[in-house]
Amino acid sequence: MDEHIERYKNIKKDSYEFINKKLSGFMKDVYPKETVFAAAKALGMTYGKKKFSVDSKEEILYIFDYAINEVEIAGKKIIQLYKEQVGLENEKEVEFSKAIENSYTSLFRIVNTSENKGLIFMKDLFGNGKNTRLTDIVMSQTTNSDMLIFTRIFSFEGMNISSGMHCAFPAKHENQLLREYMEFLKQQSLEDTQKQRFIFFYNAHKKAGIPSVY
Repeated sequence: MDEHIERYKNIKKDSYEFINKKLSGFMKDVYPKETVFAAAKALGMTYGKKKFSVDSKEEILYIFDYAINEVEIAGKKIIQLYKEQVGLENEKEVEFSKAIENSYTSLFRIVNTSENKGLIFMKDLFGNGKNTRLTDIVMSQTTNSDMLIFTRIFSFEGMNISSGMHCAFPAKHENQLLREYMEFLKQQSLEDTQKQRFIFFYNAHKKAGIPSVY
């Protein structure tokens, strides 16, 4: 097996154990209203005071990605609260903690893909067009240069992976999306933030996105 692919699979396995089990479990058990419900509310999925509904399993990914990476409780995100109240057990968890804290979202233009190596070569449309190389086996098989991807990047030494959340759009909509996003920002009280960016592209995907494959 290719060493790059093997490392990717190990990172994804460790990610599931730490993020999907430990961190998400802590979040749901200790701060469900402040995180999960708050995320659903921000994304327009709530009704009443204590309930929210989703149209698909895919939307659960958006809720949890937003809850983990964007929601703040007294100025702290859930990874910071986890470190303070539970603690990190080993170097792998320290590595994932840093990746979560330094993660970012952006809209990317797909330039090329390599299915054999599980790679997607992209231009970061909010990062002055810098080149970004993403490792994602499924995405390398389901995306192409006719697409744009909004996703969250976790960076490790020598490798970028996505958080698992992504919104796909036809590449021909690039100028329109960027124009509408700038108009959206003009209506906000704050300048560009990761929260606002997430909400805009989530809603844009609901209106004119390409169904995602997970």
